[in-house]
Amino acid sequence: MSLDRVRRFIVGLVVALAIVPALPVAAHRPSDAYLVIARDGAALTGQWDIALRDLDVALGIDVDGNGEVTWAELTERRDAIEAYALARLALAAGGTPCTLGATDLLVDRHGDGAYAVLALRGHCPAQGLALDAADRL
Repeated sequence: MSLDRVRRFIVGLVVALAIVPALPVAAHRPSDAYLVIARDGAALTGQWDIALRDLDVALGIDVDGNGEVTWAELTERRDAIEAYALARLALAAGGTPCTLGATDLLVDRHGDGAYAVLALRGHCPAQGLALDAADRL
């Protein structure tokens, strides 16, 4: 093959690659969760916002598979959502575990989509010590 033909082949290849559109890449964006806990003596209150898309991946909330989680689908899986979330959150003060439960389920929107909002209430017997939180979502 002549040097001129090799050059034309390389130039043609570069031009072809330059005009081929980039293929979209589908990936699950790591999402955020928002946890707020307030303490008044031994009493704890707060809320935990968890992305619906994450709960759907973990629990299959979108039962009909249409890509949208409805209020009916969400409330139907409320017990599973609460159990899943609360099993992944541990609060303690001075090494003493605190109790925490969900009292309500709501929905809110953040910049990246819809979130399930668990209203929380609990008790922490070790008053006056800093709270330690560990989540495993």
